[in-house]
Amino acid sequence: MAQPKFIIVDPDFTRQRDLACALAGLGLSHSAADPREIAELWPARCQIFVHDEGDRLGELHAWLERGGMRFPLIPYSSAPSIERVVEALHSYGAVGYLDWPCAHDRLCRTLALGADKAEEIFRRNQAYARSRALVEVLTPREQEVLAGIFNGCTGKEIARDLGLSPRTVETYRANIFTKLDVRNAVEAVRLLAEKLPELDAEDLRYARLAGVEG
Repeated sequence: MAQPKFIIVDPDFTRQRDLACALAGLGLSHSAADPREIAELWPARCQIFVHDEGDRLGELHAWLERGGMRFPLIPYSSAPSIERVVEALHSYGAVGYLDWPCAHDRLCRTLALGADKAEEIFRRNQAYARSRALVEVLTPREQEVLAGIFNGCTGKEIARDLGLSPRTVETYRANIFTKLDVRNAVEAVRLLAEKLPELDAEDLRYARLAGVEG
């Protein structure tokens, strides 16, 4: 499996350069330094190192959330407090925290400790991207009908909620099944539930009624 690339979000060029050199020494390649390029990289295997100063970590996390993107975040600073490290891990979903500058072995240990969590994020990103690509072949109205199916609504309920006739909803359902290459609503639920990390088939009323397993 290819090594992930990395981005460094840090306005201090010298500090950014030193960390980049240390990471390059571990065989990691620098993908970009400008946060504006991050959106172009998702869902690539890429980790973000962000200098934890002021509210930079919180702002970056919020920006990624708004864009529907998730990358493994590794904040770093000099001699961080235990409270700050815990906050970064629990409030912002960081996969590790780097006390930088540090020795080579400490850097390796930080990356190793967060490797499994980072891989999980990469896996979920790829699954989400595949699912999103499937859904994006649908028209906005077809996506609304599909959402109704996920919410456990009958064709009549979907028609009422969307202000359509039941016959029109059936036409949309048929188009959805054709585009997703499935035979029925059960297969549509299973297909997207398998690929979309945010969906849990066990939590879908329709899936339970239809006997779809998570």
